[in-house]
Amino acid sequence: MPDPDEEQLETVEGGESPETEMPDPAFLLSYAAMHLPTMELMKTILAVADGHAWRNLGMVAGLEGVKTDLPSAQLAIDLFGFLFTKLESEIEEEERREMQRRLNDLRTNFLEKSRE
Repeated sequence: MPDPDEEQLETVEGGESPETEMPDPAFLLSYAAMHLPTMELMKTILAVADGHAWRNLGMVAGLEGVKTDLPSAQLAIDLFGFLFTKLESEIEEEERREMQRRLNDLRTNFLEKSRE
């Protein structure tokens, strides 16, 4: 019996098969993440959280246009902050300052949007 993960991967590599459509995006993300060193994975997740926070603050357009979702923005900002605290002792000073600046910008913009 074939491994379901291999089956999904073959679908991606060889195009859509008649039996299945594109695999679940979460599967693709987890499959790609397994091949990253942990530090690179955490930096990637940090960048994703950053992008989601800006989009949910209504400051960057998503596929459906510009929308504001402050609870989702708060969750993404909290995730960014958590990951930053885990990474800050492991990264270079310049990168640490840039991440801190981005976190501060996100928090400031969240407060401004919350007051509107």
